[in-house]
Amino acid sequence: MDKVDPLFSLVASLNQRAKLAFKSFVQSTVLQKEVNDIEYWKLYQDIQDELKKGVWTNVNLRSKFSHLSNLSRTKGQLFDRIIGSLISNSDNPRSLLEKELQGIREMIRIGQKPSEIKLAKLAQQAIDSEYFDIAIRIYHLRSRAWVDFEDLERVSGEITQINMDVSLFNLKQSEIHVYQNLYDTSYLTLREFYAARGSIELKLIDPILKHPMLADHKKAECYTSQLYYHILRYSCWFFLGKYKESECEVKAAIEIFDAHSHLITEYTALYVDSLTNYGLILVLNKKQEEANKILKRVSTIKTRSQRIEARVWRGLVVGQMATLLYLGEAQKAIHLIKDVERGLVQFDKNLRLEDKLLAQFSLAIVLFTNQNLRQAKIWLNQITEVKNTKVRVDLQNMARILLMCVYYEMGEFSLLTRQIREMERWNGRRIFEFETRMMSFFRKAPFPEAEKARITSEFTEEIEALLTDPFEQRVKLYFDPIAWLKATN
Repeated sequence: MDKVDPLFSLVASLNQRAKLAFKSFVQSTVLQKEVNDIEYWKLYQDIQDELKKGVWTNVNLRSKFSHLSNLSRTKGQLFDRIIGSLISNSDNPRSLLEKELQGIREMIRIGQKPSEIKLAKLAQQAIDSEYFDIAIRIYHLRSRAWVDFEDLERVSGEITQINMDVSLFNLKQSEIHVYQNLYDTSYLTLREFYAARGSIELKLIDPILKHPMLADHKKAECYTSQLYYHILRYSCWFFLGKYKESECEVKAAIEIFDAHSHLITEYTALYVDSLTNYGLILVLNKKQEEANKILKRVSTIKTRSQRIEARVWRGLVVGQMATLLYLGEAQKAIHLIKDVERGLVQFDKNLRLEDKLLAQFSLAIVLFTNQNLRQAKIWLNQITEVKNTKVRVDLQNMARILLMCVYYEMGEFSLLTRQIREMERWNGRRIFEFETRMMSFFRKAPFPEAEKARITSEFTEEIEALLTDPFEQRVKLYFDPIAWLKATN
């Protein structure tokens, strides 16, 4: 077997959208219950497992599929079906090249010699778009056409250069795959915590920033690699609360999208998220006018699926509500409540859990700040029922603190006590100093009426001092505890 298998290269090149398209394509051809019994589907899953380990050979697959009479045939079936799913997805820029490639393959099969000019043009398009797996297949088709049509002089004269080019393409494809894989693994950490609040998160994020592929920007030679490089770095800097550094990196990522427009179609979800986060970062850096311009760009994105439509909705509507809350303008966010509630119903099946949690939390904060405590309690309870310790733990923690604030204001002290116990049970290792002190304050409630003002005032000063700590200060990303304490006093 060749050192780098075209099938491995093809599977490695698939982005999330292409993977979903392939899965839907397979499910549309067989009964749902039979999908996991299809040999080429099993092969596809095993190749993905091997690629996650950085393995680019077929050694392990041979042992897993030793029972198959013809592994080559199963690989061929998988290859053809992946290409079929890409071609059926006509909005994908990659699919246009795949269609052309399929036509050339058919020409050779029936004995027609393809145009050398056309082959060279397609190869250059694939290279310019950094679809190196397609470029490799075009080069293989070119050499096959020379052999089939007895252009032997050309074969002997150019085969060395072809092999050198294919080796280079394999290296570039491998580089992009390394960055994509690093993004996929880092995303799990970033979506769990969102913002560093202490040493636990710092220990998790430090290895990402110090990874050799992120420590030196020269490692990212391909512009697709550079895109992931900047996305990873802006995410890490945001996580650490370094918003100026984050702004520089996210701006660089957007510039790459703008310079290579096919990336917007290829990685639409990443583009939407990058624009949305750029807007938020600009707000945090007190650049409201620039943030408004970015928000307008989000509204112009073409949505080719409900999944992307849901992502755009989250960026526009929920993002606008979250921005108003951060600016302390909760009153202005009231008019967005119905839009957010409708969106949660409309996009229920297409929203990521972290997007649902953010929408629910934003609704709760708007209602809470505007003294609609009963409605706020409904949304907060929905968040606390999730109990997923791998997605937006920060929102789940803060929802529990806010629920205590609601119970405190409503005088429901038995429920307040129960909520404190539930908070301690569900995820104690991530209860930080702010949450600890808030719970300590609530444990003493209700306060004697004559002492309430003094106790609350002293506690307010205590929290003000605590929030001078850079990590504890990040509580203000969620709500303003000082304003709430002063309002209840």
